[in-house]
Amino acid sequence: VSFTAAMSACKSASQWRIALSLMRSFQHSGLPMDAFACSAAMSACEKGRLWSQALRLLYTMHRHELEPDAVTMTAAVGACASAAKWEKALLALFTVTDHSSITVAGTAKLKGTALNAACRACRLGSSWATAFALLKQGNGAPELAAC
Repeated sequence: VSFTAAMSACKSASQWRIALSLMRSFQHSGLPMDAFACSAAMSACEKGRLWSQALRLLYTMHRHELEPDAVTMTAAVGACASAAKWEKALLALFTVTDHSSITVAGTAKLKGTALNAACRACRLGSSWATAFALLKQGNGAPELAAC
């Protein structure tokens, strides 16, 4: 809990380097990996525009059989969006939602919130056609302002 709280505080203070250092310490501490710690670190990655770190954390979650929630996925996709890596944002979004054991309701919520971040990634990457396709796929789920 203390690692997660410290990472969350670092994220709020835009201290993503410290948050990621804490995550590495957490991983080497021998404590069991948990989704809350990964989510806190992922949010710090989003603040720091560290898309590759965010995707590594997503992979770490997968390796430890931890399901990302809507907040975690939105942070991962948002980190890609912040760096205008729209292809990576879409890969992360659809790989996780298509191959996870998240319930149908959970997947809908996950896609709904993370699709906004994916639309933003497409917009920042000047891939308007992809943003429009996401809007159509989500049945209007992403807010129009995100695209």
